[in-house]
Amino acid sequence: MLLAVGIGAGAGAWAVDRYVGDAKRSPSLSPSLSSGLSPSLSPNPSRSSSPNSRPSPSPSLGPTPSLSTVLSPSPVAAAPAIGPIVGLGGKCINGDSSSPENGAAVRLYMCNGTNAQKWTVSSDERLHVLDKCLDVINSATTPGTMVHIYPCNGTAAQVWELWTDGSLRNPNSGLCLDVPNGDTSDGIQLQISDCNGATSQHWTLP
Repeated sequence: MLLAVGIGAGAGAWAVDRYVGDAKRSPSLSPSLSSGLSPSLSPNPSRSSSPNSRPSPSPSLGPTPSLSTVLSPSPVAAAPAIGPIVGLGGKCINGDSSSPENGAAVRLYMCNGTNAQKWTVSSDERLHVLDKCLDVINSATTPGTMVHIYPCNGTAAQVWELWTDGSLRNPNSGLCLDVPNGDTSDGIQLQISDCNGATSQHWTLP
């Protein structure tokens, strides 16, 4: 009887030792069991994705216009008016009233409200002062040619288009009314030059 008990107790201890040993060696048992935590067996649904899924293409909006196209100046109709034409340095276009004969110089000068600065903008794109018109000398088309006042005669040398960038362009030459070298000194004579959008070619009509 004692022998049976002893054998039974020994067999029980052997069975417990074997179970614990197997548990330590088994790769199928999660280490989290030892800490009492239940492992998560379900995958995160927010991270699941179909192997065939692809990002949706962005809609095509067509070609983007270049900056030069967006900002390209164009001619506009100047409203008929009378008054000063103001340019670089806040100074005015001045017809030389001290010698108003044909060919008198047109200069940049401080604004003073005199008749030499009282320009008439006409609907035919001419600029009148002292009963004469702003004119390109000899109807020239060369950059650097000076302008003067001359009897209005309907020629292309006396046509001035206002453009959206504030320039005054002579279509006969394709050049713009310009302050040479951006010089704001009183008395600087005006010229025509290549249109470049500079402040020396920006004019505010009355």
